[in-house]
Amino acid sequence: LTLVLLFSSITLFAQNKYNLPAKKFYEKATIGLTNFQKSEITKLSILTDSLQYEQNGKINRIHLDEVNYIRIRERSKAEEGALIGAGTMLAMSLVAIAQVESDPKYRLKNNVAGLVVLYTFSGGVVGGFIGATIQKKSSYYIHSSTK
Repeated sequence: LTLVLLFSSITLFAQNKYNLPAKKFYEKATIGLTNFQKSEITKLSILTDSLQYEQNGKINRIHLDEVNYIRIRERSKAEEGALIGAGTMLAMSLVAIAQVESDPKYRLKNNVAGLVVLYTFSGGVVGGFIGATIQKKSSYYIHSSTK
């Protein structure tokens, strides 16, 4: 019984644990190999002990022991861009209103609230488009601890 427990615990500790992303398929990725080569790949499938991917029209498979890292595009920064753009335009509109209100020579028009909403919305749209062009990438170093 002691030998069975000893051998089963050795096999449990001998298994490799890899630091891998939760999602198992990515349309585009970059892999860095342990020999310091880097490759841009498409159609990455993460299997239990290897990676399957397409490169130059050919399907390849590589064991995880040969891979140093995987860099993948998680998402774009469209939401952050929209918030920054809308916030900036809202702040600029409020500063402009405060300046007009402080000068007795000028008066605000009746439709100023609609203009503030229009400027804020436009800033959000432009910021969202700019943020959509910026991709957030995550790197997974395969042999680092998964704690």
